[in-house]
Amino acid sequence: MMAPEYNKILSITELTRSIKDHLEQSFAEVWVEGEISNLRSPSSGHYYFSLKDEQSQLRAVLFRFYGQTAQM
Repeated sequence: MMAPEYNKILSITELTRSIKDHLEQSFAEVWVEGEISNLRSPSSGHYYFSLKDEQSQLRAVLFRFYGQTAQM
């Protein structure tokens, strides 16, 4: 499958950097409310879970350093 001539072909690094930059500019600080589901805590000490509401869900991770200071 060939890309149309008018589109620039991005590397994976360029695409992820662009997405990261856009998200960080648009959402400097975000608070969300939802239900925690699928909570896992492997031996790494990190917490892996999903945050969900009636229509959507986000996969998330709470790294060990932050988990030690968080009140759960």
